[in-house]
Amino acid sequence: MSRLSPKATKKINLGDDEWIEIRSSISFDELSSVIADVAAATGTSDLKAQLNGTLALAEKAVVGWCIHDDEGVEVPFDAAQIKNLDFRTMMLVQKEIEELYMPEKKT
Repeated sequence: MSRLSPKATKKINLGDDEWIEIRSSISFDELSSVIADVAAATGTSDLKAQLNGTLALAEKAVVGWCIHDDEGVEVPFDAAQIKNLDFRTMMLVQKEIEELYMPEKKT
């Protein structure tokens, strides 16, 4: 096993034939660009800062998806559209990211 950040991914099953694909690991360099903001927001009442940290991390981790719009048409993956995911889906993505990247946070 390489200690360099691998290219492997993990699919998060959303049901209804939808999924989000995230990187199974992230490099220290990539993570360090957002971790300070995430850490600063953890345990604070500043919900906006916490959500911004969640979004920044998701933008680094999510590499693909199969998601459908209200009419059932598949929406092409676009990293700029991650911020448009619903809150429940983002929290699911965040939970998976924490379990993969920060194993000491496992519940």
